[in-house]
Amino acid sequence: MYAWNEFAEGGWISPTLFTGRDRLGQVQNVTLGTQPFVLKPTLGTLRNDVTTKVGFQVNVGATALTVRSLGRWVVSGNTGSHTLRITRVSDGVELGSVTVNTSGATAGVYLYGTLASAVTLAANSGYYITSDETSGGDQFYDNATTSVTSTADGSVPNAVYWNGASWVPWGSANSAYGPVDFQYSR
Repeated sequence: MYAWNEFAEGGWISPTLFTGRDRLGQVQNVTLGTQPFVLKPTLGTLRNDVTTKVGFQVNVGATALTVRSLGRWVVSGNTGSHTLRITRVSDGVELGSVTVNTSGATAGVYLYGTLASAVTLAANSGYYITSDETSGGDQFYDNATTSVTSTADGSVPNAVYWNGASWVPWGSANSAYGPVDFQYSR
């Protein structure tokens, strides 16, 4: 996040990786001890042809995770607001949500919104992390060509979407719509 720059007249600390609001998110991560679940997204084909909830399923490993914020990847030209959600797979109960506004946000990075209250993801349990999308609205990346590499604290067995009546797991391991993310501590 910051590096020591050494010069003949002395040195100083300067930002190296993040710009604008992204710096504030990184300071929050250090302060709260949180980290992003997605280490690296591999982006594929853009789309904006459905009105639904899209994202991925996360299966938590042997240690419970405390989620403090949810994120959505910002595509160049995005200007809309998106409700991001955590839903428990076993019973479909929504555990938390936050809305992020992509207008003016930096493209090519995750935009995170802080949950009103932290949500604990139980060990050895499944959850859907999703973003509300609108047909003809902001573009997002399709699961068929988009994947995520996550931390070892959980796995992504598949992408997921809401068909209007139930959740539909879709695609292969590490596939994701959006992509979405969350920041957590152990």
